[in-house]
Amino acid sequence: MAEVSQPLGTLPLEFTNNQWNYIRSDSIVLLGSHVNVTSMTITEKRKSLDGTQIYVRSPISSDGNESKFVKGILLNESSNTIKIQDESISDKDLFLNNVPTNHILYLEESPKTKFYVNFTYDALHDELLCVSYLRFDLNWITRYELNLYDDTSVLTAIAKIRNDGESAVSIGRAEIIGGDINLKIPISVRQTLSNHAEAPENLKSP
Repeated sequence: MAEVSQPLGTLPLEFTNNQWNYIRSDSIVLLGSHVNVTSMTITEKRKSLDGTQIYVRSPISSDGNESKFVKGILLNESSNTIKIQDESISDKDLFLNNVPTNHILYLEESPKTKFYVNFTYDALHDELLCVSYLRFDLNWITRYELNLYDDTSVLTAIAKIRNDGESAVSIGRAEIIGGDINLKIPISVRQTLSNHAEAPENLKSP
């Protein structure tokens, strides 16, 4: 586990679904010497495919190798409601409901879920603010190198940081802590977490 601290960028902060899976959402906090956080929101967003063009298997096509696909518009992604024009059936618009997914050909990749974190706060205009949170995809292990010389020996400990996540991470500076770790948070930060970092249960990482 790692505590990540990074300068506050443009709000809202954006995280991919893969990144979010390794973050403790209740640990996200905005830090600064004179910052007063008034609210923090976490929002899950996914671009809808409603209204996009697709191809769907014609209702009267055969089950053999000559299945016919016609152009259509996906009206409702949840119910797979599709509007098509198939002159072999009718010269009017046709509507299909609950179309099996394997009968639909999509022209674009399925959108990915993203999570957005936003703050409202008061701070000095030139104050450097940082966002801090805990993530589980960064770990470290110790490797030892023993060099034996004629009259002495040198044992060197090397810390190797391992990224178990799917996203690349650039580390500017790291502090390695070993042993039994007791994460202590300053009272002011703990109060901020308690008051502002509560996210809906369905958004929290396990």
